[in-house]
Amino acid sequence: MKKCMMMLLLMLFMLSLTMCTTLHSVSLSQIPKNRNQNIYAEAGDWAFLGINFSNDIVEEAQNSLRAKCPNGKITGILTKFADYNYLFVVKREVTLNAFCVSAEQTKGDIE
Repeated sequence: MKKCMMMLLLMLFMLSLTMCTTLHSVSLSQIPKNRNQNIYAEAGDWAFLGINFSNDIVEEAQNSLRAKCPNGKITGILTKFADYNYLFVVKREVTLNAFCVSAEQTKGDIE
């Protein structure tokens, strides 16, 4: 019984080593001085054994962000791309944080 319990604990420990998060890319554009509307979008997908069949997650996040600022200008964009690795699957995720400002707010006010 003790040997079985030790084997189970060892297996759980080994399983926990296979899960991690990898931040691949972070970028930030210029931030405007006059900012009042923060917008956010994210998109992600799952891949079995790391095999991806579609790379449309960036376009999905961009389209979602544009839909949240239809009549303004999107500035101060913070972009993150990360992988969440589990035992046999990988979750890829793109997140976008930005500011939606009107055209008259952007004239000469970039920090």
